Amino acid sequence: MCGKGDRPEQFRVRLAGVAVDGENCVLAVGDREVKRFTREGRLDTTFAMPDAGSTIAADGESFWVGMQGRISHFDRQGKLLNTIDDPSRLGLLSGLVAKGGTLIAADATHRTIHLYQDGIWQREI
Repeated sequence: MCGKGDRPEQFRVRLAGVAVDGENCVLAVGDREVKRFTREGRLDTTFAMPDAGSTIAADGESFWVGMQGRISHFDRQGKLLNTIDDPSRLGLLSGLVAKGGTLIAADATHRTIHLYQDGIWQREI
């Protein structure tokens, strides 16, 4: 599963993060895509991303991808549901946790942790 190379299950440049969805499938973000792997480690689906993702979190039937200055929310089929564009506050995200309407984003650029509730910034933690 994964690795650097040209096979469909691999990333060509970089693997940035992993998460486990509600069906115990592994989601991996790297380059400009998200790959979902079955529990057995076989590539199931690949989703193109609008930009390079730096971190990923899963929340039941959906997943979130942190990118420079924004966090995008996708359904299980990879359809964009919502985007939090916050470039003045968010830099390069190094970690992301999603639970219900709560998002916690670790920001490596600004060395802080941001709390979002229902897509709205609440405070630094």
